[in-house]
Amino acid sequence: MGIFKHEHVQGLIPSATQLQDYKTTEQIFYNRMPKCGSTTMMALLKIVAKKNRWTYQYEVKLVANLTAKSTEPWIGDEQTLTKLIHLIMDHEKPMMASCHLYYTDFARFWSDQRLPTYINIIRNPQERLISFYYFIRFFPNHQRPMSDAKRNMSYDECVRQNDDECTGAHPKGYWTLIPYFCGHDPVCRKPSQAALEQAKANVMRSYAVVGITEDIDSFTQVLEQTIPKYFKGLAAEYRRLKKAGRNKAYSNARRKVKPKPETLEKMRPLLKLENEFYEFVKNRFYNQRSTINQNTLRDLQQSLPKRSSSLNCSIQSRPTYDGLAPWHQNLKWGP
Repeated sequence: MGIFKHEHVQGLIPSATQLQDYKTTEQIFYNRMPKCGSTTMMALLKIVAKKNRWTYQYEVKLVANLTAKSTEPWIGDEQTLTKLIHLIMDHEKPMMASCHLYYTDFARFWSDQRLPTYINIIRNPQERLISFYYFIRFFPNHQRPMSDAKRNMSYDECVRQNDDECTGAHPKGYWTLIPYFCGHDPVCRKPSQAALEQAKANVMRSYAVVGITEDIDSFTQVLEQTIPKYFKGLAAEYRRLKKAGRNKAYSNARRKVKPKPETLEKMRPLLKLENEFYEFVKNRFYNQRSTINQNTLRDLQQSLPKRSSSLNCSIQSRPTYDGLAPWHQNLKWGP
């Protein structure tokens, strides 16, 4: 399986052509990562799927059997990968499929039909690792087999001892985020600049939206604006769920221990590439959100009567995420 050579792509956010394709897409693939808000998202997607009349296949059947092992979201041979792609593509449309699976280039195996549109949501790499560490130890129905000593070892101790689970440079250690967007090639499963660039290229080429768990509010809004025929009403459903406090039921915070500063300091250089990818996605997402905001305000301005010049809004360029201006309060957009 060859690595896609990253070429310079003009503009960080999706092009006008891509946006038009997203609005008319017949199939969406959500290759969700563990501990990135996917439980909350799946609950929301089931609701809007019913309201907007599309099928949500929230766990692709046989995926666990087709991957190398049930805990490894990659596929090691072309024949099995082809089988998986047909399993997804043959489903009645419109539909969304989701499962824990690395990025899959559908175009290599399914060139005669429209390809799925990707979406995803990610989390701060260090925070995700800590959450997942305690999740597989203590969360009901998700506890993995291990000795009591291993189960009760804190994340701090795991890092201090250089345990492979925490400091190993592979997908069962700390190298977890980039492989999900890089793909099934063995190169993707080892830390490298090539894997990082491949992951970035795949995001820009194939993903309509990649949000961040720290701002699900904006993620639901951008999804709704980008692919309305699928996600109409998604933002309102999330606000309703949040108000009811139902999303708190999925928290794994009871057994988590806050890591020591020296633990985070030791992990920082190991997570350099993972953090770079996270910041890339975060920057793209907030630029995308800002562009939607500008277009919404422009449409509002154009709809105002000409005589109401005192109400005209000045459309100014928006800064990127690190200095993002608050959104127009009447639009109820953003935090």
